[in-house]
Amino acid sequence: MKKSEEVKIKYCPKCRTPNLDMYAASITGAYYCRKCGYIGTVVIEKSFNKPKSSSPPQHE
Repeated sequence: MKKSEEVKIKYCPKCRTPNLDMYAASITGAYYCRKCGYIGTVVIEKSFNKPKSSSPPQHE
């Protein structure tokens, strides 16, 4: 039986790319966009269901 795992991805609200890094995380929780230079606490977060296998992949 397969279970789904929820994956959350944060996007820059200015340029819509997921190239975000934490900026002053312990103080403000702000993000920094590596593409456009945006700095702020507001980001777009989308959730996706990622299929999860019930058994680990086997290597030969």
